[in-house]
Order: sequence, then C-alpha cells, then structure tokens
Amino acid sequence: MTPKTNATPNIIGIYGLPGAGKTTILSHLRLTGETSPAHYDYYEGSEVIDSVVDGGLVAFKQLPHSEKQRHRATAIRHVGEEARRSGKGAIVAGHFMLPVTSGKSDDDLSTELQKVYTDADLTTFTHVIYLKAEPEAICRQRAGDEKRARKALPVDELRRWQDAEIKGLFELCIEHGIVFAVVIAAEGRAVRRIAELCAFWSMGEDSNVDAALDKVREEVDDARLERAKTIVVFDADRTLAPYDSGSMFVCEADANGYPGRQDDDMRGVLKRVFSGPLGYSHRAFQQVSVLLEGMVYRTAYSLELQDVYDTTCDLVADDIRMYEDMIIHLGQLTWNPEILPVVVTCGVGRVWEKVLERERLHAPVLGGGRVKDGYVVTPEVKAAVVDWLATSDCDSRREVFVYGDSPLDIPMMARADHAFVVVGDERTRSSTMDTEVEKAVRAKLFRKSRNKKFDTHVSQVLMTSRSIPRPGLPVTELEWPHECAVRQKSSRLGCLKTSFTDLVETTKRRGKELCKIDELECYSHSYYSDSSICNSSYSSIGQYTVLSYERQDDTDVPIYVASSSASSLLSSPMRDASLAGPALQEAHVQAGRYLATHLVSEVLGLEEYTIPHVQGMGTIGHRLRNEVSTVIVAMMRGGEPMARGVHQAFPLARFLHAKQPTELDRRDISTPVTNILLVDSVINTGKSIREFVEHIRRVNSKASILIVAGVVQSGAIESDGGGETSLREVWSGHGDVSMVALRVSENKYTGQGGTDTGNRLFNTTHWA
Repeated sequence: MTPKTNATPNIIGIYGLPGAGKTTILSHLRLTGETSPAHYDYYEGSEVIDSVVDGGLVAFKQLPHSEKQRHRATAIRHVGEEARRSGKGAIVAGHFMLPVTSGKSDDDLSTELQKVYTDADLTTFTHVIYLKAEPEAICRQRAGDEKRARKALPVDELRRWQDAEIKGLFELCIEHGIVFAVVIAAEGRAVRRIAELCAFWSMGEDSNVDAALDKVREEVDDARLERAKTIVVFDADRTLAPYDSGSMFVCEADANGYPGRQDDDMRGVLKRVFSGPLGYSHRAFQQVSVLLEGMVYRTAYSLELQDVYDTTCDLVADDIRMYEDMIIHLGQLTWNPEILPVVVTCGVGRVWEKVLERERLHAPVLGGGRVKDGYVVTPEVKAAVVDWLATSDCDSRREVFVYGDSPLDIPMMARADHAFVVVGDERTRSSTMDTEVEKAVRAKLFRKSRNKKFDTHVSQVLMTSRSIPRPGLPVTELEWPHECAVRQKSSRLGCLKTSFTDLVETTKRRGKELCKIDELECYSHSYYSDSSICNSSYSSIGQYTVLSYERQDDTDVPIYVASSSASSLLSSPMRDASLAGPALQEAHVQAGRYLATHLVSEVLGLEEYTIPHVQGMGTIGHRLRNEVSTVIVAMMRGGEPMARGVHQAFPLARFLHAKQPTELDRRDISTPVTNILLVDSVINTGKSIREFVEHIRRVNSKASILIVAGVVQSGAIESDGGGETSLREVWSGHGDVSMVALRVSENKYTGQGGTDTGNRLFNTTHWA
C-alpha cells in the first residue's frame, strides 16, 4: 500500500475509552489553539455523525450495527473531504471498540467488545493518537460525568478493553501506513504532548531538512568549519560499532503494555515499521521517533520524560562498544584542524553523543530522537548535510569522505568524493546493501553528472577478521583515506589505484557477479597530482618515482621507487662484485635505512609523540605510524641486512626472521599488528612474496602489508599475456599491499651459486 504523504493535510484520529478525556482534550485544543487553529479544524466524531444521519444521533443509536458502520464511514469521509477542500488538517475524536449493546440503550452493555472502526478510517487517517488513562482514573471520571450517565464497569474490564484497543490500533496502523502514538492522559501533560505531536507531524520533508541543517549549524563550530579542507562523515549504527541503537533502546525500555504483539521480539517493532507501507520515508522515521519516545513516555506518570529518556540512552550507550579501529581513526581525525569529522545517524542521536563522550571523541552528532527536536534524520537529510558541509563558507568545494553500512547511507555516499562501505559480521550487517549498491551503480549515482561535478570513488572496509567482503567493491584499509585527507599532499602520496576488473572477475568465479565490468569503468580511483601517472610507465614525484604498470587486464601495480640519484649511489656498492661479507652487508643496511626513512614513512605515514628537549621541556617528535604494532620480517637469507637497516629507522617494531611463510607464527602477525614489512634484497618472480602475503592474510586480514626490496625484476610485474604473474596476484584481492624498492631492473638474470646475493652477503659462495 502506498503511504500517505504530505500532499494531503494531516487527519489525526484521537482514540481512547469513553471517560478517558478525549472530548475534554479536544475542547481544550479548540479553545486554546495550542495546535494552531490556522493548521487544524476539530471534530467530535459523534457530532459529525449527528450532522450526516437523518434524525441525528438519536436515530443513529437505534440502527443495527451494519447501518451504523455505513454512517460512520460517511462521517469520516466527510471530514477528509473538508480537510482537502480547506487545506487544513483535522483532529477527530472517535471510538475504536465499544461493548455490544441490546440496541435499546447504551447502558445495556455486555462484556463482548465490538469493533466500530471502518475501512474509511484506515484510508482517511494519516495519524492516530491513543489517549491512555489509568483504569482507576477512568472509573472516577465516568462516575463523575454530569453530562451523560455512564454504566460503571470493573477496573479489570476497562484495562482489558484498553489493552485490546491499543494493540488492535497499533497493528492496523502499521499495516496501513498510519503513524501511531500513545499519549498518557496525565493531568496537564496530555494536551501539551498532543500539541507537540501535531507540530512535529505537520513538518514536511523540505521543512525537516531545513530544521536538520539548522541543528548542524548549531553543532558545528563556525571557525572549525571555515578552516576545514576535508570533511569526514560517519554513519553510526553498524558503522562506528556493530550495534543498532534503536533496537537496543527498545530492549532497554520497559516493554510492559507495549502496543506491539506481546510475544514478538521487541526489536522486530522497528523492522515492521520500515518493512511496511511507510518504507524508509520521512513519515516512517517520525513513527520510529514517536515509538521510541513512547516507550519511556508510557512509564512517566510521575517522572519527567526527559529524565526517563536520558536514563534509557545511558543504559544503551553503556552496552555499545565501538570498533577499536574506529576509535583510533576518529580520534586522529579530530586532532587535525583542517579536518572536520561529523557523525550523522538515523539512529538515536543522544545515545551516540554519550558513546563518543565516553571515548573522549569530540565530533558533532546529528541523530534521530526526540519529538521536541523538530526533525528526523532521513537518507535525504544525510545527503543534504554532506552537501552543506562540503560547500558552506568556502570558495571551492571541500573534499568529503563518507563511511556508511546500509542503503540509507547511499544518498550521502553519492554526494561524497570518497565513499566507504563499512563491512561487519555477515550475520548482522545489512542484507540488502549488495543489491542497493548494484542499483546505484546502474543508475550512475556515483558518476559525474549535470548536477554533480565529480565522481564518487567507492570501496569497502572490513572491520573484523570474520568480515566477508561484499562482491564487486575493492577492499581497502581504514587508514588510507585518513592518510589522503590528513596530509593534503597528494603529490607525495603517489598512485594508489585499485582496478574493479579483477574484483569483478573474482566475484564471477564465485558465482556472485554484481554487475558488468563496463558499468564499473569509472570507478578505478587514484590519488596523485599528475593525471598522467596512470597512463605512463613512470612519473617522478619528489624523493621517489612511482612506476605504474598497466596491461590489458587493467590491473595496476604501483611501486614506490627511490629517485634516480639516490638509487644510483646506494645500489652501486650492492652491485659491486668485489664486495662481499660485512662490507656488502653494510651497503644493504644503508639501503634499508634509506628506504625506511624516505619511502616507507611516506606510504605508511607518521605519528607524533613527546620527546624531551635539551632546554628541559617537552617537544614534538615523529615516528612511524603505529610503530609499536609494526612487524619487520627479514626474508632469509638475503633480506636480513636490509631488514636490519629498516629496524634501525623503526626501533620500536618487532623483528622476525623467516625463510618460509609457515615460520611466521600466528601470535606474531595477528591483530593488533597493523603494519607488516616484508624485506628482501632481490625479488625475481615474486613467488615467495605471494606465498608470504597469502599466509599473512589467512591470519590477519586488516594489516597493511608493505614489501621492501632492493631490486625488483620487471618480469615479476609485467604480464606475459598468458595470465597474471605472481606479484599481480598479490595486488588483486589481498587488501592493502604496497611495495617500495631501490630500483626496478629489466635484467632478467637470476643469481646462482657464487653470484647469489645471500651467498655474497655471508661469504658462503663456496657452497656453489
């Protein structure tokens, strides 16, 4: 069923037991104008029936049930027609169930309840409010009603009647796309709450976006935004942590008397809303906000609602544990004044504010939540926030990175320069994301267009060792987009390019083809200052050269190579046949130290730490990013001296020796190791490197692997036309793998015996 939209005025039904106070509240709203008379007309259901039935209400009461239902339908259709004609909303008080009567007197009641709603109610009402009162209070009000005589009913019967109405109404509203709310009939509070709801529901989609942007303007520091060159936007639920704050809120709140099915998992309530006629519309998010708030509002007879809501958010936040990598990543982003991180979530905003506060992460949060906030966060709001952050108070558009996990994030991803699909455990992540990404690709949402002057580069980040990559998206690490943003020195980053061709071919072999390769041709992504890099065999960049080998299979193999002058000086003693033993080892040590300080530090980045100054105070020093969680592997025997040079530059790193991949113990390379440096003096075919990388990836899927080599034979990279070579396989499907080298050689000679590098290094040429 198509959900009702704001194209027609809101028609709000107020239901409740006879004696709950519906008429009193309607009169109060009509007299005080708390819901704005300019926006609403007010109707008492019995008065409308009196006006449309010949003989009025007296004659109506004598009719059989079927005739009464026909007139009730006529009455509510009359209200709907009046609302559409005037353009004003309507608030209508009516009944959902009534005890069966004899037909002679309303006082002749049985304990059997009869539904008195009609199909016309379900097609006319856009919203329903149920006025819930304590059964004891209803008894008192019925007994004290001087205008009409009401038969006394037992408290237990009133409670059963009220529970049946709430449950029945809720089920029908969810099924028919009608927004439903329970309001407690507490003295002095019900009118105020209904007025809040009416104002909240009167806000259309455009007004909702404007209100959300106003909130962003409040939360974002003007000076910080003006300085920012890069914006990083995060979704929260299942992006910052593998949790859904809305479902957790429902579970934490007191579920007694909740209007959903009592035997259901309470988390299913939100799923039912979004899988119903409302879908993921603006009105659906309003429904969720009202439901979540109603979970605690229902218990707040004596406590202030704010206190109950906030306490529930505390309980939920206490149970949420962010991904450790996200804590580090978001923390690093907040340190740089040129980067502005922002969290924009459809989840419970107050929960995520508390989570970030606990982790001491300072980032503005825009999230869903309270009716009084005056907005909900929808996919359209997320996209609008990204657009505003990218262009506000700046002459040129800022670079934007977006992290999200579900189809709700695709609109804001399409408005970013770089989008990252966060992939968690397959059992809890979005089950529809693969399909929706495919649709977005086919619709060219990530492509440059008339209204969008840039392409969006899309990849995925695996958050756990159990995360199974989504088909058709390149896998990257959490650190590298941060590195691109933090440095703002693309000329020093070289070319980090991922080809979709191999990734799609991989998914084809698994029988999970996402889409045709030609539809992904625009998505290879690079970071460099000269666009000619990826079209030429090499390009000189600062202290090193980037070689970019591209062949017919479109796999790009970037290698960071020392500048020609440094390479010439350092490689000369290494190639000098007259040198052997300690002298040759020292040449390799120097080469390793140079590669570490000049190239490895550029690729992996640096971090700051405090060092003592000679003047007796502290000052800032620098070391390799995550140096303490870095492992240097000397590939025996030829890589050992060069690895020693690398270790001199990174003394906090662990140092391992390995001739075979299996010699790397799981405890030495598993998480939390973040960088693994494979050091060898010569790479001939790349077969050994490939075996090491495959072994590491079986243990650690997230660590950055950097190959450090003295010389790489070009044949290990180039394709001979008969299929991929060893190193090309390393770059395809193994995550973040890079290489730095002193030089690349076209000489395909492989040393043996007396010319073997390992034998020359350790004076064992006599073994030949």
